[in-house]
Amino acid sequence: MSQSAWPRIIPQLYPELSPEEYTQFLDDKEFERVKGLRQILILPFFDEKSTFEERVFAIGFQKLMIRDIRLHPELSVLGPEDSAMLALSEVDTNLLRFANKILIGGALGLGPNRFTCKIALGKKGLAKPVLIDCNNLDDFTLQCRHGILSLLGLEEDELLASRCKKGRPQQPYDIFALGQLQLESTKYVTQEDIDEVKAHFKETCYFTLPASIIEDELSDFDLVKAYYHDEYDVQLLCTLARTLSKGDEPDLIALQFLRKAIELAPGFGKAYMFVITFAPQDPGLEKHAFLAQHLLPSNSFAISRYLGYMIRHELPLPDEHLIYRAIELDPENSATYWQGINLFATLDRPRKALELAYQLKKLLTPPLSERTIYCLRVTPAGAADFDKGLEELMKPVDKIIATLTDMVKLIGG
Repeated sequence: MSQSAWPRIIPQLYPELSPEEYTQFLDDKEFERVKGLRQILILPFFDEKSTFEERVFAIGFQKLMIRDIRLHPELSVLGPEDSAMLALSEVDTNLLRFANKILIGGALGLGPNRFTCKIALGKKGLAKPVLIDCNNLDDFTLQCRHGILSLLGLEEDELLASRCKKGRPQQPYDIFALGQLQLESTKYVTQEDIDEVKAHFKETCYFTLPASIIEDELSDFDLVKAYYHDEYDVQLLCTLARTLSKGDEPDLIALQFLRKAIELAPGFGKAYMFVITFAPQDPGLEKHAFLAQHLLPSNSFAISRYLGYMIRHELPLPDEHLIYRAIELDPENSATYWQGINLFATLDRPRKALELAYQLKKLLTPPLSERTIYCLRVTPAGAADFDKGLEELMKPVDKIIATLTDMVKLIGG
């Protein structure tokens, strides 16, 4: 896309770069450094004694702490979508999604002009908990951030401090309302609650974290305005990449926001995943593809897109167990089955591919689960295909089953 053709509403972050430079910035040294980052899971700050109001506030506050802590260059912080709305004491560390993660949790308390929090490292208390007691929200947010970093043996420098001053909540209700948004479609909040919260955030643009949740109800102008309020919210940068994408190849509008997200938060796995999504034909993104699934080991989308990139560019294929791990993590994501079928077909193992094809057919047989529908519609192209009807979705599945069945017969049943 030429500079003159760049949409006026969208900021151009790297006008001096060539199209290739939008993605070719990850050298071997930085790749190895990012690969070795500690993976942090920040849980909501509530426990079994927390009131309902404290639980909702804690869920919103978790998202704010994730936004801030993931800007530290020595950490890879997973987002709420790769976490769980569980208290630290409720986490089963034997589950695959929590394996090899450093867990941060605790419990906060709310009172008249008072905010308290006990922040703990690990389920078994790997360090002495940090106790926070403040009489205003700004100090509370600052002290909690410092407390989390201190438990990890880190400090906040001037650069991180300056980046954590943007897009701030201005009142406790902003945090509480964000928690309500996270609970949408659950029994804990009513549709009336959600409508009220959405109206609040549409009227107030100073706090930008909700933008990535209600993006479907915001205009491009509103999302760009949110960016100018907080250009350091890397989740918002990924949202901008998806929503403002023009479908070009390479998609420079999307890629500029993703490059910026990686510069700000080198351990942000989702940005690497979206880079290979918006530049799928770029042959030089093997490091990005690897980091996507390495930093998001419990994200089936990251794993399936990594496999797809490797197969597409005829690169050395990973261990086949990776595809089964993705299915175990998210058995209702059809994309994972497709990548498994492609993987085993590439490896000349049609029986394995056929097994997955039949599992895929069962998954796409009505009634479909909400999760399966979400996964099918997660991209604009996927949503367009879904809207054509299930019969159209099933045609390529039936076709691949027929092809694989013939291949199995040829090699002796």
